[in-house]
Amino acid sequence: MDSSDPQTTNSIRSPLSSIAYNSSMITASKRDVFLSTYCRQKFTFPGSMMHYIAKNPKNSKGYQKMVKSCKYFFVKNPILILSDLRYTQNGWKTYDNKTWKSIDIDRISCKLWITDKHEVVPTNDSNNYIASSIIAKIYQCDFKYLFLSNQFISLHELIFLCSSVEALHFSIVNVKNDDGTVVSFDKLIEQLPNVKKVI
Repeated sequence: MDSSDPQTTNSIRSPLSSIAYNSSMITASKRDVFLSTYCRQKFTFPGSMMHYIAKNPKNSKGYQKMVKSCKYFFVKNPILILSDLRYTQNGWKTYDNKTWKSIDIDRISCKLWITDKHEVVPTNDSNNYIASSIIAKIYQCDFKYLFLSNQFISLHELIFLCSSVEALHFSIVNVKNDDGTVVSFDKLIEQLPNVKKVI
C-alpha cells in the first residue's frame, strides 16, 4: 500500500475540533473538510524518503513550510506549533495573532511543538500534576523559558521539558527521583546544563 494513499489517512484525527458546516444542512468536521482536499501525492523522491522527511522535521519553521506547501506532511505527522503554552486557573491558553486563545488540550489529538515559553501556574493544589500530564502530548520542547508553580514532577520529566530551557522559574515545585526521594538543588542544576538562570 502506498504510504501517501489518502485512504490510509482515515484513521488520523485532525487536531481541529468538530464544527457545524452549514451548507444545505450538511454536518462535517474540520478534519473532513481538511481531508476532502487532500489528494494522493506524486513526489520525485521514493515514498520511504518522503515518509522519513515527514516524520523527522529538523525545526519548527521547516515543518511549517512543509505543511503550508503540502498537506501530506501534516497528515503523516500532525503537529501543532505553539509559541507559548500556558496553564492558569482558566485552563490552557496559547498566544496566537496577538491574542490569548483558550484551547481544550484533551480534544487535541496531534502532538505539540512549543517554541518560546511554557508556563504551568494553577491557582489551587488540585492540579499539582498538570505539567506532567501534558508531556505525553509534546513532540518537541524548543522553548527557552519555563515557569512551574505548585507542581510535583519527576526528574526525567523535568529534564525532557528543559531540553532547551535557559531561564527556569520555580514556585513551590517538588522534583523527585524514580525512587520517590526529593532531588537536591545541586543535583537538579547538574542535570540541566542549558539553564543559565533559575528564579
